[in-house]
Amino acid sequence: MAQQGSDYVAILTHYYTGVTISGAPAPQPGTIRGTIFDQANRAVANVRLRLSSPSSTLETTSGSDGTYSFANLPAATYSLQATDFAARRDGLALAAGQVLVVNLTIQVPTPTWTMQIERKTGLPLIDGSMPRAGIAVSIISPSGQVMQVTSGSKPEYGAGGFEVYAPETGTYTIKFLDQTFSVPMSGQYTHLTFTEAAGPGPMGQQGIISGTLRDQAGTPQPGQQINLAGIQISRTATTGADGTFRFANLPAGTFTLSVGGTSVTQTVQSDGLTLLTVNLTLPAPPSGGWSMQITRGSGLPLLDGSLPLANVPITIISPSGFPTQVTSGSKPEYGVGGFEVYATETGTYTIKFLDQTFSVPMAGQYTHVTFTHGVPVETQARLISPFMPMSQADAWLTFFESDPQTKGLFTLEEQK
Repeated sequence: MAQQGSDYVAILTHYYTGVTISGAPAPQPGTIRGTIFDQANRAVANVRLRLSSPSSTLETTSGSDGTYSFANLPAATYSLQATDFAARRDGLALAAGQVLVVNLTIQVPTPTWTMQIERKTGLPLIDGSMPRAGIAVSIISPSGQVMQVTSGSKPEYGAGGFEVYAPETGTYTIKFLDQTFSVPMSGQYTHLTFTEAAGPGPMGQQGIISGTLRDQAGTPQPGQQINLAGIQISRTATTGADGTFRFANLPAGTFTLSVGGTSVTQTVQSDGLTLLTVNLTLPAPPSGGWSMQITRGSGLPLLDGSLPLANVPITIISPSGFPTQVTSGSKPEYGVGGFEVYATETGTYTIKFLDQTFSVPMAGQYTHVTFTHGVPVETQARLISPFMPMSQADAWLTFFESDPQTKGLFTLEEQK
């Protein structure tokens, strides 16, 4: 076993099962990473991936450069699957401290349909229209729930109209025929218009717009949402670890790039044939700055918080790099700009909104973050009382929450 690379801990525990070696070094975590390619060997962004072992299941999404990474993994045998495609690799044996590179090739259908997104105020619905009825449509929620509808079942939206209730925050996936589209949702009413194209021309739709998002200091910005909009085209990409993004298979036309939650926009012209590089820069932080206050408590491993205003797009990136999109105000029980995510990973979560970036260390505990703009956290008021039972403190908090003038201003902080 030693000649094969095993250390003394592995050798002893092999022969003496069920024992603990005193002073043995902790097993080092491993990493499985790679790149997702299509049948033409081009990197593919926004591919959902699932990594499974006998004891856990993890998910992530390929970045704008097609790369993905699962870090802090224990030694085990894993299976990797592109959840929306047939590509799969089983029997991936990962040793302690090993970095295993696994590339996947997926068969991406040639796009023959385009989708236009229209947002309005109203109930959290996804409805849409197609040019004809009788098309089976699968709509997959961010949590994985699959809803089956048929175009034409809601004729009030047109001959191929349909509708589903979409209250979850995150990306919904819409599949029909051989097409797949992604629709980011955050509780708003959304109407989709699908148009069937005649198919690619002699040269095909080979236009590509790619680039890098940086801040004022030139630092790449990972995990940011980049939106591309054109005539009958609306797409979203998330910047990779190096701040890059990429939109492929574009026809000739004029497109507008924007960065979610910011004022950054840029209009570009694509010839539908070549690669166009467009680099974007985030604006300087607003004067006055933002401050964050962290309050820990007992309970579920939640990361919730409040901003002083609603309808602000927020990106929360887990330690493993998985981004979650929420909107301030989606959880009004935490205040006018309340929000919430489930945060089970141990490590540093990154919170981004309005060109701001904050880091929150997490270790499975309940955490509340309060953001203020223009006023340092140190000047915020605190009510300090002698020791009282938690039930009495909860009663006071309920009293303050019942008054519109003080709702969302106070949280409980137990001093020990």
